[in-house]
Amino acid sequence: MEKWTIALLVLLLLKITSLQGQEKIDSIYKLEKIKRSTSFAATTYGADILRLSGGSININNENFELGARYIPRLHIGGMHFWGHADMYVTFPIGLSLGSKPDKSKSYSMRESVESGLKVYPFAITQGKLRPYVGVSFQPFTFRYEDENTNYMNGAPTFNRMNVPLHLGLSYQGEGSQFNLGVRYLHNSDFNYYTDPTTQNLVNLASTNVNISFFKIFDSSKSLATENGVDQLNKKYHILKKENKLSSWYWGAGPSAALQVSKSNYFQKNIPYLYNSRSDSPFVPEISFGKHLQPLDANIGLAFRTMVWKIKGFDTEVKMSRTSLAFEPTKYLGDYHGFAPFIGPSIGLDRLTYQDNDIRTTQNKAAIGILFGWDIRLSKTETGLLRTNLRYVPNHHMMIDGEKVMFDHLEFNFIQFIKFIGRGKFYDKYRSNKK
Repeated sequence: MEKWTIALLVLLLLKITSLQGQEKIDSIYKLEKIKRSTSFAATTYGADILRLSGGSININNENFELGARYIPRLHIGGMHFWGHADMYVTFPIGLSLGSKPDKSKSYSMRESVESGLKVYPFAITQGKLRPYVGVSFQPFTFRYEDENTNYMNGAPTFNRMNVPLHLGLSYQGEGSQFNLGVRYLHNSDFNYYTDPTTQNLVNLASTNVNISFFKIFDSSKSLATENGVDQLNKKYHILKKENKLSSWYWGAGPSAALQVSKSNYFQKNIPYLYNSRSDSPFVPEISFGKHLQPLDANIGLAFRTMVWKIKGFDTEVKMSRTSLAFEPTKYLGDYHGFAPFIGPSIGLDRLTYQDNDIRTTQNKAAIGILFGWDIRLSKTETGLLRTNLRYVPNHHMMIDGEKVMFDHLEFNFIQFIKFIGRGKFYDKYRSNKK
């Protein structure tokens, strides 16, 4: 009996000794939660073609038919909320296909970068046909030059922000999706300057259609395994142990800048360019900052530069905006990997305006708001995807007592964020443990 007692004490002592040699790793991440988080969102990318249905323009009481235009586009988006919502952007590739109207010297009708939301009342799943409703925001441009005119800069470009309603069907196969949609735009008519003093009615169809095909990509599924969750917990443990949960980062991605208000200066001095907006379909954005883990917040700098050229008849306007902003943001929670944040945007802008040969430059504060979200499956990642929406209300410069507006809504749909040195830290830690 004494031998068995001694043996049991020895085994117990060995067990206690082995446990003392191991570090306790808390299970911050659970398999069930990670499975739900990784199924929350997926990236979509592919191709789309939009058919603008055309209409007519009335010149000197004579109607001229405007044929349909076909606009091929690239698509990138994110399926969110377990198949119930698709947030996306489409980028035209520069083509607008269709015939030119009779008696026109040049003609263009197209839409720029579209940012939209589609909602699926029934979650889209593989092998099922699902209806959707939606809304989008997209800059629309129109230009028509009569064959009998001869101006230095040709006809002006009419711009406006279209906000169509969407209705359509989606079918999801294995790793792919096909969509057929109809869009409706209320009050699609507008007046257009065919010379510096004459406006004519343009009547466009209210409905347009588009079809798209894209692939579904999800690189996070490998995390939703026992081994994947174990690795997440180990990474969190060593980051916490080494005080590296807070981390510096850099980010880069394309934005679109959409002018919200029209300029009084244009209306008073060059009315035929009043509807020519300073929209930018592509704005490079570069950011640098630090994630502060104890506060679950970020402090960062964002740099953007935008350039526009607006011309028509015998006038050419050049505008630019270069901006550097300090942006502290606070996360509002983490909903299965969807982490929204909000904060102020405190910037300094250099604004320029040049009308023919007269140039005006101003340095001006730009105080606005930044809202966005991260797709953040864990706090141990080496990088993540971020969406930024930035707005500076009533941002403008004064010329001859009138406002020239620079109040753009900036939409950075996908920005890649890289945490500096985190990947190398993991590699170094693995090497030291061998």
